[in-house]
Amino acid sequence: MSYDIHITRKQFWADEEGEAISREEWLAHVAASPDLTESEAKMFGEDPPIARDICLPDGSTETVWWRRGDIRAYGPTTELLVALYPHARTLGAKLQGDDGEMYGPDGQVVERDPERQGLEPAVPGASAPGSAPADEKPRHGWLAALLGRLKGER
Repeated sequence: MSYDIHITRKQFWADEEGEAISREEWLAHVAASPDLTESEAKMFGEDPPIARDICLPDGSTETVWWRRGDIRAYGPTTELLVALYPHARTLGAKLQGDDGEMYGPDGQVVERDPERQGLEPAVPGASAPGSAPADEKPRHGWLAALLGRLKGER
């Protein structure tokens, strides 16, 4: 099973609620981004994802997919994370791994979104603006989120 990276606006990429990146928005972004090119990768089915190749600094390419409101790539390398970060910023989104960790412009895990620094809670135990309430259960990845849904937790 591979590990994925997501460009998402949701608090946690697998959430059903939250602001999505629309198909039209993604296509407009692709049209304005010279480093995103047509991909030969294809998937079929209902609401098929849109694949594009992103050019990395070493000249190689990796495929990224738009599907159901976010963009994802499989098995990300540091080079891919660095290449995706500006796209996340332009789309008003963040780079988030399968387990909910966020990545900064250098492709390294960050404690919080660098664009939101300075928004830490002033009172210990309080939530920063736009973050989960202090009493909300922490998320520990996609499996925990799925298991929580199966148990009726949210």
